[in-house]
Amino acid sequence: MMEKILGTTAKIAILRVMLRNWDRDFSINELSKAAGLSPSTVFKEIKDLQTVVWRDPLTGKYRVRKMRFTKTLRELFDIETETLATRKLGLIDQLSGLGAYYISGTAAIILRGLARDFTTEPDSLLIICDRKISKLRGFLTNAYPRYRVLLVEDKIRPADFTENEVWIEGRTQKTYLAVVEKAVADAIWKWKWEGKHFPYAIYCLLEVPLDLELLKRYTKERGPAVERLVRRALELSARATGRTLHVSDLRRGAVEKGYEAQVEEAVQRVLRS
Repeated sequence: MMEKILGTTAKIAILRVMLRNWDRDFSINELSKAAGLSPSTVFKEIKDLQTVVWRDPLTGKYRVRKMRFTKTLRELFDIETETLATRKLGLIDQLSGLGAYYISGTAAIILRGLARDFTTEPDSLLIICDRKISKLRGFLTNAYPRYRVLLVEDKIRPADFTENEVWIEGRTQKTYLAVVEKAVADAIWKWKWEGKHFPYAIYCLLEVPLDLELLKRYTKERGPAVERLVRRALELSARATGRTLHVSDLRRGAVEKGYEAQVEEAVQRVLRS
C-alpha cells in the first residue's frame, strides 16, 4: 500500500496540498494548480490515493479521509514544514541547494533593477530549472506561498544567465538571473501568466540596449508562436516611439487575439511613467 501512496513525487505533491488543507475539497484543476502539476498527472496519480482520499460523487471534488493513517501522514508533512521554518531557508537558498536554475521572465527584469526604482519584492517568479528542481515543484510552490512560483524544466547553460544581487525575501542576496534578452523573450512567452508585469518587458525593449541577434536566438528556441509575439511587440513599440526595433527574420503570422491591445497599453504606461 505504501508503495502506491508514496511512490512518486507527484503523489507526494498531491498529498502535501491535501493534508495541509485538511478540511478543504479540491477539484482536479485546483489540485494541479496548488501542487504545480498538470491536470492529467493529477488525474492519473490520484487513482492510487483512494485509500487516503475520497471523491464526492455530487461535486466531483476530492477530500482527505480522516482516519488514523492520514493523521500520521499529515504529521509527516507538518514536521517537514517545521524543519523548513527552523532552518529558515528562503526560496533562493533552497533552490541553490537543489540544482541548477535561474530566474527569468518579467520577474528577472524587475529584479535586475532595469525597471527604474523597483524597491518592493516580486510576487511572482518564473524559474527555469533542471529536472532535479522541477521534480520538486509541488514542494516549492507549497513551502513558499508568498510567491506565485512557476517552474519550467529546461536546459541550463551558463550563457543564459548571470549572477546578480537582488532584493528578495527582505534582504539583498545573490542569485542567478536570465540575461536580459532571454528574460524579455520569456516575459513575452508568459505574458498572460505575468500580465500585470508586462510593461516591464516593454520597458526593456524601449529603454535597455538589447542584442537583437541574441533576442532572436532565444525567441526561436521558444518556437513560432513566441517569434510572432516578439515581432509584434517590437513593431508596436517602434511605431509608438518612432524608434527602429525590428528583427527581420522573425516569423510573421497571426497573433493571439487581444495581444496588440495589451502591447499598446503597456507601451503607453511605460511612456507615461
